[in-house]
Amino acid sequence: MPGRLLLDTGAIGHSVVSSTFYNNMLKTSQCHNMIAASSSLTSALNDKTTTVTKEITFQVSVNNINNESITINVKALVADINIDLIIDRETIKTHNLVYHFPHHFLRNQNFLLNQN
Repeated sequence: MPGRLLLDTGAIGHSVVSSTFYNNMLKTSQCHNMIAASSSLTSALNDKTTTVTKEITFQVSVNNINNESITINVKALVADINIDLIIDRETIKTHNLVYHFPHHFLRNQNFLLNQN
């Protein structure tokens, strides 16, 4: 299922999936687990607070910079946001996404080649 993904090192609390993307997951029978949540989410852009009532866990497959498929385990709040999926800092670290998407994080991508 295609979607727009944001790797957000500033999202230190939770990954977030849009309500629209979540509803599309339901329509296409995408595998996921959902639990009830009672939380709020405040946008850093406009201080708008949204009430969150669902948290889901699922896997997403994306192609890295070398066009290789990688699978990311995601635990995300469901909220009315304008991007399909925001990946938080902890998930970025857990799945070493800096190495898979160096162009997103680094100017000098050769830096990673010298790290052994």
